[in-house]
Amino acid sequence: MPDLDQWGQSEVLTFLLRYRPRSEEELFDILNLLDGCLKSSSPSVVMAATKLFLVLAREYPHVQADVLVRVKGPLLSACTSESRELCFTALCHVRQILGSLPGHFSSHYKKFFCSYSEPHYIKCQKMEVLCELVNDENVQQVLEELKGYCTDVSVELAQGAIFAIGNIARTYTEQCVGILTELLGLQQEHVTSAVVQAFRDLVWLCPQCTDAVCRALPSCEDAVQDSEGKQALIWLLGTHGEKVPNAPYVLEDFVENVKSETFPSVKMELLTALVRLFLSRPAECQDTLGRLLYYCIEEEMDMAVRDRGLFYYRLLQSGVDEVKRVLCSPKSDPADGGSALAPPRSPGSLISEGNKGVLQVHPEAGSLTLVPDARLTAEQFEKDWLSLDTSCRLSLPWGGTVQPDTVQTALHVLHIQTVAMSRAGAWPWKAYLSARDDAGGLFLTELLLEAAGAELQVSVKQREAGPEALQTFVSALRTVMGAVAGLGS
Repeated sequence: MPDLDQWGQSEVLTFLLRYRPRSEEELFDILNLLDGCLKSSSPSVVMAATKLFLVLAREYPHVQADVLVRVKGPLLSACTSESRELCFTALCHVRQILGSLPGHFSSHYKKFFCSYSEPHYIKCQKMEVLCELVNDENVQQVLEELKGYCTDVSVELAQGAIFAIGNIARTYTEQCVGILTELLGLQQEHVTSAVVQAFRDLVWLCPQCTDAVCRALPSCEDAVQDSEGKQALIWLLGTHGEKVPNAPYVLEDFVENVKSETFPSVKMELLTALVRLFLSRPAECQDTLGRLLYYCIEEEMDMAVRDRGLFYYRLLQSGVDEVKRVLCSPKSDPADGGSALAPPRSPGSLISEGNKGVLQVHPEAGSLTLVPDARLTAEQFEKDWLSLDTSCRLSLPWGGTVQPDTVQTALHVLHIQTVAMSRAGAWPWKAYLSARDDAGGLFLTELLLEAAGAELQVSVKQREAGPEALQTFVSALRTVMGAVAGLGS
């Protein structure tokens, strides 16, 4: 090895990944012989040696942890390299190691401060690292550094810094909310938009900061012009509008300009927000909500927005109590979602990841994620339907008539596509549905209602989906059809 140049050493170390030691003694002999490679001046040799050590010592976690500690110095040197490619690669390795050893580089946090001449992609990586290095000793310095980036001439970098402060706010809420509120005073469109988006995520994850966020919202609506910022502001006003004095009037301004709004997602968020705010402040929202519903149902050209308007119109017809049951049901615990901090990973988990920077997420048993817009033609549906056996049959109570557009809208929310559906008033009434999950499973469904007042017959066929996925799909279908049945009764 000493006779080879750095490229030759890297190639040899990579080739040795194929070898499997025959005994523990041989394993440690190899590790001892290659120990000097971890001290090499060449980053490529150090990284190749690190990967080899992690692979060979997969049964010895303490050895793997020791290796990660020893490469701290070479990685820090690479992170300050004049080679941008080398610097970026080293930063990716640092982020991976922090997943196994949280806070491992905390004492060197200043090494990850951005310099003016660095390209955007390196600055973004450094900000991500800084978020993971924050502790009680350095939080003030890190926040001050990130605050400086928030006024950068690069819009993308400035917003990235604001989102980084929002991430840190999950742990150091009071300090971060103060900085974010201060940034609103700049009255810059991209800054205000990013702050409002950070506030939206923060009040969901940290409900205790809702009052402070609501106090900061008034007067920031004029500076929010992009789609993401508008959606975040509208969501906050709809969900927590009872704590914002001018919430109905801000939403009224959005309604006044709804015809010129180019993003359907903003219109749909506005519908939901106004219906929610109507429940807590009906006198101030009734007229505005009526005008918005009329526009969405009678004038709107986007079918998704129109269907959402029809859904809420019929939901309101069923009574305020029913609206509250649907829109104000108990919220899920944020800690149950993917936003919670993940536990440290074992050093061995870095072996398969290498420097690809892709985190593999393994869903819990019984979870199901349906793919949006996974449509089947009528011909393909018929072919698959005839070739499959029925996996599940059930009957659901159905006390009223069928509103096809309401059914279709409710199913679309779950990413269940309608292949064919009878018109309103047709007997027997039928609908054929398809859905596909992210694991490739296919679900085909027939809905049959023989006559008004009869039970709804549901038949489900599936291909390449496990029993747990089928059970979850049927449960979701039962829930949404039960809700639609309640609206029609």
